[in-house]
Amino acid sequence: LIVFSSLPIVANGSSMIDNGTCGGNTWYNLYSNGDLEICGFGNMNDYSDASPLFDAETKSKIRCVIIENAVNRIGENVFANCENLTSIVFYGGGQYPISVGDGAFRNCDKLTSVLFGNRRIYLEGMTFGECDSLTSVTIDENVSMSRGSAMSGAFYNCSALKNVNVKSIYNIGEYAFELCKALETVSIAEGLKIINRNAFRLTTALEKITFPSSITKIESYAFNQSGVNEVTIKSKNVNLESSALSSLGTKGTLYAPACSSSAKYAQDNRINFVAFEGTTHSNLITEEETAATCTEKGYTGKQYCSDCSVVVEYSTEIPSLGHGHTLGFDEISALEVTCTADGNTAGKYCRDCGEYYDGYEVIASEGHKWSE
Repeated sequence: LIVFSSLPIVANGSSMIDNGTCGGNTWYNLYSNGDLEICGFGNMNDYSDASPLFDAETKSKIRCVIIENAVNRIGENVFANCENLTSIVFYGGGQYPISVGDGAFRNCDKLTSVLFGNRRIYLEGMTFGECDSLTSVTIDENVSMSRGSAMSGAFYNCSALKNVNVKSIYNIGEYAFELCKALETVSIAEGLKIINRNAFRLTTALEKITFPSSITKIESYAFNQSGVNEVTIKSKNVNLESSALSSLGTKGTLYAPACSSSAKYAQDNRINFVAFEGTTHSNLITEEETAATCTEKGYTGKQYCSDCSVVVEYSTEIPSLGHGHTLGFDEISALEVTCTADGNTAGKYCRDCGEYYDGYEVIASEGHKWSE
C-alpha cells in the first residue's frame, strides 16, 4: 500500500552503522535495523546508476527511508534499485513542501508503504517507476505530478498496481501509470482538472473510468492502447484533445450530458454515446431545406444544437421529382426543317420546369441553297 496522507510516524532506535553527506546541507545516518535517516535542510544531490550515493551492499541493508522535515528535495535516483526497501516516511507538515526527483525510488521491488504526513509533495519523473510490490495507491490534495518530459511517469510500469484512489489533485501527469497492466480500478474525487498525455497508456486491465465534474481537459492519447471501453464524464465542457479517448474505438461507450463537448467528441469519432437521463439540448437550429427539382436531388435541413454543435438529425436526401410530376407534360411531334425555319425531333415538354426532354432536339435551318 502506498498512501500520500496524514498518518502517524514511528521510528525505532538502533545502532548507527554508516553515515555521510548527500548534499550541501544534508546527510544520512544508516542504522543496523535498516532505517536510513536523511537529515539537515535544503536539497539532496542528484545521482545516477553510474554514479550512485550507495554501493550495492549498502543499498541491500536499507529497509526504511526516513526524511526529516527541513529536507525539501530528494535527489534523482538516490534510492533507485534498493532491493530490500519496504517503506518511506516523511516528517513534517504543510509548511514543508518537498520535491521527489526523477527515479528517486525507481525499481524498489519490495516497497509497499509511503507515508508523506501532511507535506506538500511534488513528484518528478519515474519517482516510483517499476516498484513491483505496490498494489494500491491513494493520492490526496498535497500531491502534484510532473507534466514534464516523456519519462515523467510517477508510477511507470508498477506491475502489481491494481487500485488507484485520487483525492482532489490538480492533474495526473504524463505517462503517470503507463504500463501498469494489472491496474483495474481508478477512483477520482472532485478537484481533478487535467489528465496529461499518455497518463494511462497500456493499462490493459483497466476497463471503466469516471471523471468528476471538475475535469476540464483530457490530453491526446491519455488512454492509448488501454483496455478502457467505458468512460463517464460528468462535466459538460471538457477539452478532449485528438485521440484523448482512443481506446473506446467503435465498440466502447461514452456517457455524458446530452449537450456537452463529450457528445460532440463521440459524434466526430463515431463512438457510441449515451446521454445522462434527464439531459437534453436547449437550442436546436434546423437548416433550410434544399428542394428537389425535376432533375436534381434535394435535401432536408439538418438539425443541430447551437450550444454544443452536436447534430441531432442529419440531412437526408430527397429524390429528384422527375419531369411532369405535378403539371404533366406535352408530347412534341417531329417537325421537318425548312430553308427558312428550324425543325425538331420528337420529344416531350415538361410543364413544371419548362424543359424539353425525351429525345427532343432542335434541327437548325441551313437557309436557301441557290443553284447556278
